[in-house]
Amino acid sequence: MNLANIKAKYPKSTDVRRIDMAIGEKTMWNKGIGTEIIRMLVDYAFNGEHIDVLHCFNDDYNHRSRRVFEKNGFTLVLSEDLPQPQKGKLQHHFRLTRHEYIELRRAKVSIDKIFELPILELQPSQLYISEGKLRLARSWFNPLDKSIFDPIPIKLHHGRHMMTDGHTRAVMAFFAGWETIPVTWDDDPLDMQVYAECVRWCDKAALKTVADLANRIISPKDYNTLWNKRCIDLHRDISNI
Repeated sequence: MNLANIKAKYPKSTDVRRIDMAIGEKTMWNKGIGTEIIRMLVDYAFNGEHIDVLHCFNDDYNHRSRRVFEKNGFTLVLSEDLPQPQKGKLQHHFRLTRHEYIELRRAKVSIDKIFELPILELQPSQLYISEGKLRLARSWFNPLDKSIFDPIPIKLHHGRHMMTDGHTRAVMAFFAGWETIPVTWDDDPLDMQVYAECVRWCDKAALKTVADLANRIISPKDYNTLWNKRCIDLHRDISNI
């Protein structure tokens, strides 16, 4: 954040950043690109840079920009008059804190849908763990209280309990010495062709358990390159078949 009046709103020790974005080509509007760009930058801010707060702006006439911030979990915290004459009348301030970012991404599951399995029976479906995501998860994890642990979503895949998400917190529980872990059946209609390929990658890399995955923690930058990009390419390739 390079604006003194905004930095003054927070304690001096607070790491406050901002995101500015513009899509100049009108043919690229209304395609979800802005939402995805902001989502990626938000993930980078909290997972990669470990910041405390994102404080962003948009003028009142730019309704698309406002929707993009709101879709990514930002809250309107202030509206200020803009100097006139100009197109906008008000400047809106949107904020997203680290705590809010974490809570938005936690899995809320009713207790009657949660059960436990031996942690080493879970089959990974991703090749790496982001050190940044692991650090954020540790901020809410209590190894002595499973009641606040977000269960791992699973599906049966060739007789194995495959994790469809939650690899980071599964590794965190493994490090804490848990022998069993809360899980829940993933009822979402997922693209099992994609997951089958991801499990094939894991088999090829000898990743059979959470213990294997615990040895593959990498930086957020490497995670984006080695895992996120690979998944994007896989989705593209499968959609083109």
